Amino acid sequence: MSSIDERDATRFRLSRPFQTAGPPAIVSTALPARILLYVIGLYAGLVWPLVLRHIGGSANDEGGSVFNQLLWVVFGGFAVSLMLANYKPAAVSRITRSHMFLLALLSWFLLSTAWSLAPDATIRRVALQVIIIVSVTSCVIAISNARVICDDILYFFGIATVVNWLSLVLLPPTPIGYAGIYLSKNNFGAFAALMVLFALPRLLAPSIRIRLVSGFVLASATVFLVVSKAKTSMGLSVIVPELSLALLVFGTISRINVVVLTAATLFCIAILVGVIIEIVGVAPDDFLTAVFGDPTFTNRTAIWGFAGKFISTRPWQGYGYGGFWQIGDASPVLHGGAAWMTGAINQAHNLYVDLMLQGGYIALALFIFQLGLTISRSSYLSGWQLRDKATALGVIYYSALYNFFDTTLFRSFNSAWIYFIVASALIGLGSYAGETTERSQTTALGRDERLAATIRR
Repeated sequence: MSSIDERDATRFRLSRPFQTAGPPAIVSTALPARILLYVIGLYAGLVWPLVLRHIGGSANDEGGSVFNQLLWVVFGGFAVSLMLANYKPAAVSRITRSHMFLLALLSWFLLSTAWSLAPDATIRRVALQVIIIVSVTSCVIAISNARVICDDILYFFGIATVVNWLSLVLLPPTPIGYAGIYLSKNNFGAFAALMVLFALPRLLAPSIRIRLVSGFVLASATVFLVVSKAKTSMGLSVIVPELSLALLVFGTISRINVVVLTAATLFCIAILVGVIIEIVGVAPDDFLTAVFGDPTFTNRTAIWGFAGKFISTRPWQGYGYGGFWQIGDASPVLHGGAAWMTGAINQAHNLYVDLMLQGGYIALALFIFQLGLTISRSSYLSGWQLRDKATALGVIYYSALYNFFDTTLFRSFNSAWIYFIVASALIGLGSYAGETTERSQTTALGRDERLAATIRR
């Protein structure tokens, strides 16, 4: 068979639902892995939110669901089995190297059991996060194709869109906006923003079916963002897709690493904001009111002030992963927080503040290093479609920016965390997850093995 025939055959196999490229050995693991990743998405994005709507109690109860934990153990067992059934040393090696700071962060979280306010909770919650990360990453490794994974996730959002349209008809809005099937309008807005990130780049995909689904999802996401009144998600869903695409294209043309371009862009934005405030002569609170509608970010500044007092007491080690919020009577918010926080606040509404609370400056530094490493590796995605590059990097940017106002990462029931792991793992795989044939992946494997041999010598 000629090389052109091989590419055509591969393209045909990849375009069919729940089927992937390669010989039977690859199909036998990639097909179940795609189904499992789909099931994980359905559980995190639809099933668990519906369950949470019917769980009462205080936000600072110990929480935790034995069923949820056992189900993730089952997910993890299947995912690892599928990954090992068709073991890809090159892919595993790439994931390990590209997530060394995340591995260090998880190790630090486990070590924080020694000083946690609730050691039992810390051990359980660290173990659950490890299982979630391993489950999702193993599925990505077993599939090893960015386009197939991104298309599958788009189809999932198509299903989620129908369910949320039904919720708009059947469920009343909250006093501050529609929440869909989720606990709050912010959760609904964050989910709608993810819909935009996966749908928008696929409007020009070759497949008519993909274009139709992406159009339906994108139009619906726009409505969901408006009715949810989630201003942060609304703004980021407009800015992030263009930002990620522009940085990828400019990075390719200029050959400047994307992480350098990102840092330069953020620095220029900060300078621009400072210049505008200085020239116009407005007070910072007035500027924040004009941009965000509320200088307190809906009382978030009070939560950050409360958290800051505890961070200053344990600046380096924090209070243990999962050892500050939702630990029952031992929770500091029950004893030192404002009355309105009691029973209502179970996070700092800022991931970076939460990281300092739970793991100190060390946890914050490790996560920022991981973000930088992931963004840096997005410069090396040869063989990828541009729409898949923009989607993966867009999810990383969106998560990094959105988590200044809400904590969605390192939370087992949150779709934003699941798809952050997917995007990070795909970027970690690099060219290995590109639109390649088995021959190209074998070449990548051989190249990695030769590099490892050179290093050992």
